[in-house]
Amino acid sequence: MSIKLQKSNFQKFIVSKQVLDAETADRVFNELVLDGKNIVDLILAKGLLNEDVLRDLLAEYTGWKVGEVPFGLPYRTYEFIKYNISQKYRIVCFEVSDSFVRVATDNPLNLEMKEIIDFLSRARGIQIGLFVVSRSDMNQLLAAYREVYERRKDIYDNVPNNINNESEEQPLAHVQMQIDKVEKVEAPKPVQKEKEMSAAASTENLESNAVVEERIEELREGGLFEDDYNSEQKSWLKLLQKNVESREDLQGIINTRNIPQIVASFVNFAIHRKASDVHIEPMPNKIRVRYRIDGVLEEVVQMDKTLQPALISRIKILALLKIDEHRVPQDGQFRVTFEGRLVDLRISSLPTVYGEKIVIRILDVSGGRLTLEQLGLQGLNKEKVERNSHRNNGMILATGPTGSGKSTTLFSILGIVSVPGVNVITLEDPVEYHIPGVNQCQINDEIGFSFAKGLRSILRQDPNVIMVGEIRDTETAELAVHASLTGHLVLSTLHTNDAPSAVPRLIDMEVEPFLIASSLVLVMAQRLVRKVCDHCKSEITVPESKKVEITESLKTVPSEHLKRINLDLNDMKFYRGLGCDYCNNTGFKGRIAVYEIMEMSDELQKLAIKKVSGNDIFEQAVREGMITMRQDGFIKALQGMTTLDEVYRVTTK
Repeated sequence: MSIKLQKSNFQKFIVSKQVLDAETADRVFNELVLDGKNIVDLILAKGLLNEDVLRDLLAEYTGWKVGEVPFGLPYRTYEFIKYNISQKYRIVCFEVSDSFVRVATDNPLNLEMKEIIDFLSRARGIQIGLFVVSRSDMNQLLAAYREVYERRKDIYDNVPNNINNESEEQPLAHVQMQIDKVEKVEAPKPVQKEKEMSAAASTENLESNAVVEERIEELREGGLFEDDYNSEQKSWLKLLQKNVESREDLQGIINTRNIPQIVASFVNFAIHRKASDVHIEPMPNKIRVRYRIDGVLEEVVQMDKTLQPALISRIKILALLKIDEHRVPQDGQFRVTFEGRLVDLRISSLPTVYGEKIVIRILDVSGGRLTLEQLGLQGLNKEKVERNSHRNNGMILATGPTGSGKSTTLFSILGIVSVPGVNVITLEDPVEYHIPGVNQCQINDEIGFSFAKGLRSILRQDPNVIMVGEIRDTETAELAVHASLTGHLVLSTLHTNDAPSAVPRLIDMEVEPFLIASSLVLVMAQRLVRKVCDHCKSEITVPESKKVEITESLKTVPSEHLKRINLDLNDMKFYRGLGCDYCNNTGFKGRIAVYEIMEMSDELQKLAIKKVSGNDIFEQAVREGMITMRQDGFIKALQGMTTLDEVYRVTTK
């Protein structure tokens, strides 16, 4: 079952049940948003619904069971939820066994409480039955727990956090020796309604694993856990430190059929090869493992098909995914320390006809931000970006397909504008790099925290600079444009083929052309090309016809740009990598971006208002001195940064 936490959805639900009229519901939810009040508290405080009616509505909405719990708390509840956590999040266990726990709360919409339940379920491998009780019943349960705690505080505070260290036959045996029998403290019983309870289904993973990771510190501070969360991961981290230097080493480890060591070896070898992704792909009779290195997929090894179930399960366990769910995609995250730096492993599973495909994205979060020069911006292009980055208002867009480095470019710009006197706020999905001094927000569509909703909220946070991870829809586009017109510098990304196409794309998203003309100040289109390996770089000869083609192509490039980068078109030289140990005999090492920077002029603004085609805007931008991506690629090939083949591969005329 799935719990929807969006206020708008619950509002529609209670209106559909005709327990509140639409006008009253609107008023209540508006107050909730403005004051940040809990919806359950608000409804009960205003006397809008009887607490039993509200309980039944919450149970129906979330899919939980209605609870008429027995009022007595056995001692073993404390093994699962500590007293301070129980009181803070209004959650109590009323039945505990070695494999099943029943939990009661009066507010199943509390996301933080739900995070704790889901975390405990996965970490301890225990099935949890979920029950909704009324406010009065919950108060009495908490009072009963408080009385038990006060009477046995000396014993309770000595209960070990990791119950898995005890024998399976007698958990907490040394504590039970001090207690002759299970102690129950009776609380005054409310009127019972003779409803039979059945075991609820196990909870589902509603929050992203990034949220769980942020919550773990609070759980530990509450005395809830010490080692359980990292028990599997800690042993795997030790295996990760064993270096794998060649494919032969990797194949030897695979032959041992030691699944934890195999998974660690995949990641270790990928990090050493500077791969951005590891693809574990099930085939009809084998498993294929490929690495994406410098943007190109490369097959590394093949494995026996019989290893597939154990391999997939091991990766899911590390990422805290559901190992028994094979029908729907899942996403998780696992942060590791490798050779003194932090590395994020982002795991994605996708059901295919031959089994689940796993992709592990490797992100070095300890790496510093790149400068504009390191990204590939130079000459007039760099000057345009720097000039517009210091504006007080307007919108700067980075465009291109997925994986073209748009976000990395925006992060570099944030490094320029993030100074003590500037309030910078970002909306990202996900937050990849943590930037000191910048207020970064994680988008979570599952709870209704979208780019549009986040943008509306941060406008009340007095920002100077706003970065929106992506403009996906009309609402986000309109909000971003209006923000840029009201004294904010807005940075964002858009999916277009080139820079001029950003204007018709925004018009297609129903943004008024005159607003685009007034707000848009700079568009940066980009692609990534592989860099020639410096250790085996060698000059090559190209046909004269190719030189003539390149010379003709570069005619419209401003002479000032060529002068600033010290490039002489009369002395054309081209290079490629011969292949060496440093680049694993590929001839390439690393990547750099080729750019197309379009700075909005008066003429371009007039064309935007007239709704002309992207080609017309492109031609005008070139007449005004815009350097196209192919031209920038040719220039970088002449500078020895990349090859002509790479330029032709990623750019169009």
